[in-house]
Amino acid sequence: MNAELNFENLLGEAISKWPEKVNVEVIENLEGDFVQYSINGLGALWEEIESNCIGIDGEVLWRELHCAIYSTINSAAKFVKVIEVRSLRMETVRTHFEEGLRASATCEYDLRWGPEDYALVDSYFARNRPEQRGPLRS
Repeated sequence: MNAELNFENLLGEAISKWPEKVNVEVIENLEGDFVQYSINGLGALWEEIESNCIGIDGEVLWRELHCAIYSTINSAAKFVKVIEVRSLRMETVRTHFEEGLRASATCEYDLRWGPEDYALVDSYFARNRPEQRGPLRS
């Protein structure tokens, strides 16, 4: 998977698993000024897409990337009713993705990651953020 660790390539592949457009019109459980809310059907869609990543090569990257896409869509839903997934800002998704990867890789809880998962995350950052390179977990 090393040759495929380029973020733009990963994002293009991940986005291809999502529908072209996501309807986010129905907001549920709205509290305050969008302090807490959920989008009808968005969580189920994300879980369905993410579940297809279980057990595949690069699972930790793919699951975290789909979570980042979900988070970006969820945030954008405050402002629009339909989201064209290909028009999400790459840097926003990337920020969510990399923050999530770092949080997962340094989490004190057992995520059932093996040494190969930590090595894959290290390789991702070495390829995409060499200035931030370094082992995430000892």
